Amino acid sequence: MPHALPFHLSDYMELVDITGRAILPNKRGAIEESTPAILERLNLKPEQWQELTTQFEDCFHHAAGSESYLEAYRHRHKLKRLRDKNTANRLFG
Repeated sequence: MPHALPFHLSDYMELVDITGRAILPNKRGAIEESTPAILERLNLKPEQWQELTTQFEDCFHHAAGSESYLEAYRHRHKLKRLRDKNTANRLFG
């Protein structure tokens, strides 16, 4: 697999989550056992996360986030419209 991890994204995210929960003497803190998995906390499916991390610059042009965040950005910057609303809805719901 050139330019890719040798395992599935969901397995990698689980590895990151497990590592974050580890309590080590030289580590500042740890994620509590009762804390939901990282993608669950972000309210993202593995496919959404993969698209965000591999195609971010194709997905968003001015700002990134939910449609409500994009609307606030549009108003704040006095833009007529943003073309990324459909992508925001697909990726962030």
